[in-house]
Amino acid sequence: MQQLRVQKKILIAIAGIVWLLSGSMLISFTFKWFLGVDFFTLGFLLIAGALLGFAKAKLVFEKYTKKNIARILGFENPKQSVFRFMPLSSYLMIAVMSGGGSMLRKSGIVPKEVLIPLYFGIGLALILSSFGYFRHLRHIKSVKED
Repeated sequence: MQQLRVQKKILIAIAGIVWLLSGSMLISFTFKWFLGVDFFTLGFLLIAGALLGFAKAKLVFEKYTKKNIARILGFENPKQSVFRFMPLSSYLMIAVMSGGGSMLRKSGIVPKEVLIPLYFGIGLALILSSFGYFRHLRHIKSVKED
């Protein structure tokens, strides 16, 4: 079976889109938890989540994004499998994080007042970090690939 192969800039675009959609999905989970939370508490939880998101984006995801872009650009062959937009280890991490997050949501053990800033913050961090991929695309769009 032949794998779909794409240019490096497409891999970078896919990575940015996946991060953007993943972050949006996490934030969308918080909307149903808003019900029944008073306005003041919700504001506090969202501010806490935003602070978490900005910190995580800057301290963790910014480094990861740059490293992943460098990894993609370092491929010798100009066309790669569409699945190489992230390293294999990241697929495992996503599976563990998704499974853990699903268990947290469905168990009812963790109150929504804890989940709101956590999901909002991580979602915001993913969205902000997706822009690193898109910014890089702006810089390479005029560069001809091999």
